[in-house]
Amino acid sequence: MSTDLYKVYVNPLLDRLQEARVGSTIGDVNCSASACADDICLCAETANEAQELLNISAEFANRPFAGVCSNIRRPYWRDTLD
Repeated sequence: MSTDLYKVYVNPLLDRLQEARVGSTIGDVNCSASACADDICLCAETANEAQELLNISAEFANRPFAGVCSNIRRPYWRDTLD
């Protein structure tokens, strides 16, 4: 169960990092973030890119997690605090 919960949380973060289109690339392939087990590696070519990836990660980690929607099995976050 813990690996499934890990994927539910980490995959959206990896998607967000890839969508940012900053960080290291190999040809046209974005390689700015990879994950294995409980580790995430951020790869950037400049200090500014590294900071941007860290900022995205911090923003993602600080969003209030509301839970997993049972009918679609995806995480969702509240955009505002109640």
